[in-house]
Amino acid sequence: MQATAKAISLRNYISRLIWLSLLPLIVLVAWFGLEQARQRESESLQTAEHAAARIRDEVDHFLQMRLAALSMLAQSPLLDLPSRLDVFHQRALDFQRDFGGHLILADARLQMLLNTRVPFGTPLPQLPQTSRAAAPKVLATGKPHVGDIVPGPVAQQSLVALVIPVLREDTPPRLLLATYELNLLQRLIEGIPLPKGQMVRLIDGQGATIASHGAAAAAGQAGPVRPFTASSALSAWRVVLEVPERELDAPFREALAKTAIYLLLATLVGWAGGHLAGRRLGTAVRALSQEGDAAQAACAIEETCQVRHLIETQSRQLLFSEQRYRSLFENDHTVMLLIDPADGRIVDANPAAAHFYGWSREALKTKFITQINILPKEEIARQLAGVRESSRNVFHFRHRLANDEIRDVEVHTGPVRMEGRLLLYSIVLDETERLATQRALEQALRVVEASPVVSFRWLAKTGWPVEYVSNNISRWGYRPEDIRAGRPTYAEIIHPDDLPRVRSEVDAHMAAGDARYTQTYRIRAADGRYFWVEDNSWLIHDEQGKVIAYEGVVTDIDERKRYEQQLTDSLAEQKTLNRKLEAAQNQLVHAEKMASIGQLAAGVAHELNNPIGFITSNLNTLETYLTDLFAIADAYAHAELAYGMESPPFERARTLKEEKDYDFLRSDILALLQESKEGLARVARIVRDLKDFSHPGSTAMQWADLHAGLDSTLNIVWNELKYKCTVIKRYGELPQVWCDIAQLNQVFMNLLVNASHAIAEKGEITITTGRQGDRVFVAISDTGSGIAPENLKRIFDPFFTTKPVGKGTGLGLSLAYSIVQKHRGSIEVQSELGKGTTFTVWLPIAPPEPAAGAVPPAPTLEST
Repeated sequence: MQATAKAISLRNYISRLIWLSLLPLIVLVAWFGLEQARQRESESLQTAEHAAARIRDEVDHFLQMRLAALSMLAQSPLLDLPSRLDVFHQRALDFQRDFGGHLILADARLQMLLNTRVPFGTPLPQLPQTSRAAAPKVLATGKPHVGDIVPGPVAQQSLVALVIPVLREDTPPRLLLATYELNLLQRLIEGIPLPKGQMVRLIDGQGATIASHGAAAAAGQAGPVRPFTASSALSAWRVVLEVPERELDAPFREALAKTAIYLLLATLVGWAGGHLAGRRLGTAVRALSQEGDAAQAACAIEETCQVRHLIETQSRQLLFSEQRYRSLFENDHTVMLLIDPADGRIVDANPAAAHFYGWSREALKTKFITQINILPKEEIARQLAGVRESSRNVFHFRHRLANDEIRDVEVHTGPVRMEGRLLLYSIVLDETERLATQRALEQALRVVEASPVVSFRWLAKTGWPVEYVSNNISRWGYRPEDIRAGRPTYAEIIHPDDLPRVRSEVDAHMAAGDARYTQTYRIRAADGRYFWVEDNSWLIHDEQGKVIAYEGVVTDIDERKRYEQQLTDSLAEQKTLNRKLEAAQNQLVHAEKMASIGQLAAGVAHELNNPIGFITSNLNTLETYLTDLFAIADAYAHAELAYGMESPPFERARTLKEEKDYDFLRSDILALLQESKEGLARVARIVRDLKDFSHPGSTAMQWADLHAGLDSTLNIVWNELKYKCTVIKRYGELPQVWCDIAQLNQVFMNLLVNASHAIAEKGEITITTGRQGDRVFVAISDTGSGIAPENLKRIFDPFFTTKPVGKGTGLGLSLAYSIVQKHRGSIEVQSELGKGTTFTVWLPIAPPEPAAGAVPPAPTLEST
């Protein structure tokens, strides 16, 4: 009785048992649903991020190709020759045709030198200098730069510019720009396929929109959007992909809805199963109880109910598995087909297949695989037979879509058994883009192999092990596999003299964080010869920013180097010749100027001689008249003494003499006359010396007195010397010398003036002459500042001077040296800093032997 009181009804017991059994399954379904919802949401976010990165990569590829082409164009030797800019303009037009951008060449002041938008030679404005402009940044950093949107002064529309510095030694930097209209980038962005409802924008470093795509579609969507940003690696630009929140949340909501449905179904099944089982078992138990021996029948029914409960549970799990398989088949984005291998009929296709092929699912189920696969039917039948015989196969086919487009596909096919029959379960992957990329890569490799540029990838390790090298390294006599194996290493084929510099430059670029660098050095070919190469490399970093490799192209520039060296040698030789020509021209100009001054001085001397002559004559006459007047005055004085002092007329005369101070006037007039005659003599001597110094019209060699030339030169430059110099003459006995005295006077004047300039305040200039054998010498010494030892070897060079700017031309000593050399003489110099300098001019007395017969004999002292 007590057991009967504790017992519950069979219906309640079965219901509780079923609920306890379903509870873990319900929790598992809830957990699985939530996990799948989170996974679907994560996949949506990753898909959007990958889409933004893919668009960013498209933009970076567009920029990288043009920056690389622009860098190669910046290395053109035509840029070093202003006269060849018109040819470079044609190259720029080729670039514009190939890459779609107009080229601009500008100098360091941002002045455009050429622009492919206008004919060569058209006057051009300056580049924009706003904060958005890239050109000032390139000038400041010396690195390539991709600019933001700026108004084009020539194009009269908004542009973006790719700017490369043109760097040459000994010349100011220049800029090479490729400008692109925004509509070109708009076409690039519009060419990128986007799912409906999404929008992509390309934004510059200032936040301005360069291009956008999908705006109209995005504007029609309701609700907020979520941006996904991918920054460009080559510029300050970024790609912003805007995806509606509803689209991102759709997989999450869908998974949650399915989870809720599964939970509801499980709950309904549990409730219905418990209710039905309880009712059925209750009926059975009641029937058993009605038959007698009810207790034994009730004990047997408990085990039966447990078994029945287990069978129902397994049935529900099988149903759930089938539903899950159907859900994966229906909702996966991968193209899936079920094919009957007997006749090739498509039994089923998921929604992704309908979207890919362009037919509805119902239409696909009416087609045969031979209507999609473009292979012959016999070949398709053979392939299907092979699939039946093996467990799994992978095929590469070409499938026709509903719009007759042919796509390359990779098909993974395996046999499955469904509903008692064998079917082929096929997963179709579109590989059209991958194959196109592969073919483009193979074509690019063929182009690289055919070009003279050898491509490398070096590891950032000791000796720079080569990880990859293009096959055209055979041009250097090496096999690619030997170089990759380190036979020899790359460091071993670099010229030993260049290797330390190459290493230090690479280390410097790494330390500076440069993205790329360019080097020139010599490489040893397999035959032992060395040749010049240009290495353009990029630094490859790992996720931590550490340099792990270098990727670059190495170009043979040996011929260009030889041409540059020849050009440099020719230019240096031309500069030397120009300096010599300029020196000769300046000496000629100076000589002509001195000749003109000589003629002018001779004319002045001639003009002064006339007034000096009549003034002298007048003074002589005046002296005679005064003598007569004084004689008359003396006679009056004697008369005064003879006739008496008291006579009135004599009294008036005596008074007048006292008033006029007659005795002083008589003595002073004679003194004034004597001083005037001495002054006129001085003027006459200066005029004569000036005339002798200039020797107008007389440039021939003749016998001349060097002392007279020195004295006349001293008179000419006395005004330069008298205020700070004491001139000491130590003349020896000199014979007449065969010379051009006018030119030697020029030499003496240059040496005297230089000596005066060397004396800061007060000093002495000593002129010493003498004879040694058949030569004479003139030594001019000063007590000035002296000449530095390092300048002694250059003092006779044209245009060399130690005087401040504007104080000397550097031609005086050069001209003196040239004149003495023409006289078959020499100039010697001794100098000591702080004590003074002595210039000694040595001259032969007689003319050379062949001309001695035509020269008159030298005058003697008696004849002079």
